[in-house]
Amino acid sequence: MLLHLRPQVLLLLTLALTATSYNGIASAEEKADVHSFGWNSVGRNEPSGDELTPVDEADHIEAKEKKWLGNGIRTKRWLGDGIRTKRWLGDGIRTKRWLGDGIRTKRWLGDGIRTKRWLGDGIRTKRWLGDGIRTKRWLGDGIRTKRWLGDRIRTKRWLGDGIRTKRWLGDRIRTKRWLGDGIRTKRWLGDGIRTKRWLGDGIRTKRWLGDGIRTKRWLGDGIRTKRWLGDGIRTKRWLGDGIRTKRWLGDGIRTKRWLGDGIRTKRWLGDGIRTKRWLGDGIRTKRWLGDGIRTKRWLGDGIRTKR
Repeated sequence: MLLHLRPQVLLLLTLALTATSYNGIASAEEKADVHSFGWNSVGRNEPSGDELTPVDEADHIEAKEKKWLGNGIRTKRWLGDGIRTKRWLGDGIRTKRWLGDGIRTKRWLGDGIRTKRWLGDGIRTKRWLGDGIRTKRWLGDGIRTKRWLGDRIRTKRWLGDGIRTKRWLGDRIRTKRWLGDGIRTKRWLGDGIRTKRWLGDGIRTKRWLGDGIRTKRWLGDGIRTKRWLGDGIRTKRWLGDGIRTKRWLGDGIRTKRWLGDGIRTKRWLGDGIRTKRWLGDGIRTKRWLGDGIRTKRWLGDGIRTKR
């Protein structure tokens, strides 16, 4: 019957059917947009998107809080009791880089410590030495900054009494890396030094120590190389008597940057040290403090490992 209709009528019917189909498709798509809800990864019916719901936020915080140490830990690199994150110090700590008693992993110091870089009991920050230390990498009692040795040290890497800046040795040092009495600039040792990095008496250039120094950065008497301290030093940056390598302090030092008596490697302090950067008595490796230390960068008694 449609064949008997005029071509104009057929065209109108075709246009009407096309418009009806298009409107149906559009309304279906609008409904899909309005009701585009779905189950998310945790099984809740929510709109799709990147924003977290309160429940998701709680899950996210809980995930971030794992890998922490102690009781109620909240952040990392804390010290003391009730530590809030990892790398903390205190009592009963169970992971690494902690200080106190009963520590179970590495970089700890104190009593019964089994790994490296630990400090004593009641320590309040990381990499500290002794009692009442207030910052990191300190030695002795009442130290106020990092990498200090002795009593009443005021900055980092100092040795002796009343030191005022970093890397000093002796009494009343005024700048960094100095040794002796009345030093006025940095890295000096001895008395009456007038320029920087000198040690001893009557030094005329920089980084020398003592009397009769032959090169720069020496300390003491009869030094043969640079940056030495004391008497009979054989290499550079040593302190004391009978030093054999560079940057040592004390008597009978065997390597560089040591302090005390009988040191065997570099950067040690105390008596009977065997490696570099140690402090105390009977130390066996580098950067240790205390008695009976067995590896580097430890403090206290009975430490057994390094770093």
